[in-house]
Amino acid sequence: MTTVPEIFRYVSIYRALSAGEQKALLTSVVLLPFFSLGLRLAGLQRFQAWLDRSPLPAKCR
Repeated sequence: MTTVPEIFRYVSIYRALSAGEQKALLTSVVLLPFFSLGLRLAGLQRFQAWLDRSPLPAKCR
């Protein structure tokens, strides 16, 4: 189990990141379980095809 001092260390490391890095980290933490579930349910080929068909946000183009 994680102790309280370790949690404070992780928080301080997180706060040392730039705003863009914090956003990228949180986005990846939130999206990772969805990608895992998609791979398990659809398989790699169908999941990749679905990702290829889905539109990208304007910022990512």
